[in-house]
Amino acid sequence: MKREKFLLGALGSAVGIVLATGGLVSPAMAVSLATEPDALEYVIGEESAACVIGTNSDETVTVASAGSNLLDVTFDLTRVPAGVNAVRVPTLIAKGCSNWIHTVTFVGSPEITDLVVEPDAFHQNLWGNSLVSVVFPEGVENLDLQGRSFYQYAWGVDNALTEVVFPSTVKTMHIGDGAFSQGRVDQSDGDNTLKRIEFPEGLESLVIDQYGFYQISGQNLANTNALSEIKFPSTLKNLEIGYRAFSQWSNGGPNALESVYFPDGLERLILGTDAFYQSKNDQNKLRRVSIPGDLKQLTIGSGAFTSPTLPVVLEFRTAKVPGEAASSVALFQQIVAPNGRLFWWGDTSRTSEVWGGNLVPGSTNYNIAGYRQLDFELDGGQLDEFAGSESRFAYPEGEGHVASWSGIAEYTGVSPAWPFGRHWVTLPEPTKTNHTFLGWCESKPQGEVCKDSSGATADMLTAASEYDLEDTAGEIPVLYAVWRAAVVPPKLSTPIAPALTAVACDVAPEVAIPTREGVLYEQRRKGKTVTVTAKPADGYEFKAGAVSTWSFDVTVTPCKNPVKPPTKGSPATETTLAATGASGSEFPIALLGIAAGVLLLSLRRRRSLLATS
Repeated sequence: MKREKFLLGALGSAVGIVLATGGLVSPAMAVSLATEPDALEYVIGEESAACVIGTNSDETVTVASAGSNLLDVTFDLTRVPAGVNAVRVPTLIAKGCSNWIHTVTFVGSPEITDLVVEPDAFHQNLWGNSLVSVVFPEGVENLDLQGRSFYQYAWGVDNALTEVVFPSTVKTMHIGDGAFSQGRVDQSDGDNTLKRIEFPEGLESLVIDQYGFYQISGQNLANTNALSEIKFPSTLKNLEIGYRAFSQWSNGGPNALESVYFPDGLERLILGTDAFYQSKNDQNKLRRVSIPGDLKQLTIGSGAFTSPTLPVVLEFRTAKVPGEAASSVALFQQIVAPNGRLFWWGDTSRTSEVWGGNLVPGSTNYNIAGYRQLDFELDGGQLDEFAGSESRFAYPEGEGHVASWSGIAEYTGVSPAWPFGRHWVTLPEPTKTNHTFLGWCESKPQGEVCKDSSGATADMLTAASEYDLEDTAGEIPVLYAVWRAAVVPPKLSTPIAPALTAVACDVAPEVAIPTREGVLYEQRRKGKTVTVTAKPADGYEFKAGAVSTWSFDVTVTPCKNPVKPPTKGSPATETTLAATGASGSEFPIALLGIAAGVLLLSLRRRRSLLATS
């Protein structure tokens, strides 16, 4: 839907509407249009409204004196008519007084999500560059600052802007051509005072056109381009930076920007020609640029980080293929000066393979420095540092060169600075139980001696010494730990005597062997004798006079039942007693009972025969 505009100003207290097609309509029509979401854009303030002290008719613009003819301007978006969510600040808002504007402050409204500041709205030039602060309104999600909207151009004076505050609610932002540029006439003196730019967390897309924050300092050696810190948010997904958008051109004194860090999570990064170029003098400070490794698209224009007098290091924080696919990376000529270097977290020997596959046709295929790897063979030992990793990764020597132990060589220190030197590591000292570490061999040791490939004795490398990693064309060198078994003084122990346990009669007794630290027991049996001998375990010895041998009689003790001898007949024995189940004292009675029974049976049979006859 096309946007219509509220136009407040020349009509005085009356409010009229200018439709996109032209034509003045009634205030009643304005109310009707305002009820349609996103249908209206409010143009705040009439021509020169920022030049008149006081509050304008609809109370959206208030101007206060800041002394010395300076003006503080406040835009109150809470006064914008209901139903409107977009506000536009017109080009002519400060016509006739732009050089005297001291501060510009916006008061936010929850209803206003879009804000546009038109070209040259607060443009200052030549002798009166007084703007020191710009504060944008909370609640705004889409911010469009068009060409030269806050541009300062000086002749013999400082460009005074020191503070720019963006809303924490903003999601998309466009900085137009030279919107915050600080320039000056050739051969004039003066400083550029803007030191810091912070883009807020929550911002997802940022486009900065050419010269967006460009700085040109005066010819005096004391004059500076002060911008030293640029902070991009971790939420940023898309970033486009145009031609010389953050370039610093020094005619006399130093350029302040020392490093640029692009955050992890960034998916698309487009950097134009000379985007961060620093001019040719002996006081440039740009040394390091760090780019994330999870980019889907990357373009770096010619001279983007050229600092002619300094060796800029451009670091890619990745050990994997950069870019999303083939032709997703475009690197143009001299993205750093000839004395600068490109550096990544990957293996130096793989850079041509990795980068070549994703470069846009016609791109420059740079020689990119990376890590070199060293592995350790510990022979049962262990390393305590770097979580016990048996590998080390070394980047070129510079301000910091030791990589992490993680296996993909993600960098944990400070990126190296040119001139790149040796790839080296400090050799660690491993540990091994009951062994003494002697040193490292470059080939497998023979006992405690290092040998070279010809079999000749070679030097042993010591812990804490520096070890250079040569270019091995992708083959990983290995160092072997050399150990000597340590002489460990024995511990003292005293054996505990075993004990004989007898459970019951007719059961063989057993020898109970105790448990004692440092004591090993051994028992042997010969006949009815068991002999127990104690010996010290490895690393132990017995105290002087300790008893270490014991003998035990393991003869079975029979159970005993006393028996009286019989008075007649054959003497009773244990065997016959056991067979009959009778005891000795009952035997005569049993015999008498048997005899009586036989006699009675005989008498009954005789009587039966007589009766039959």
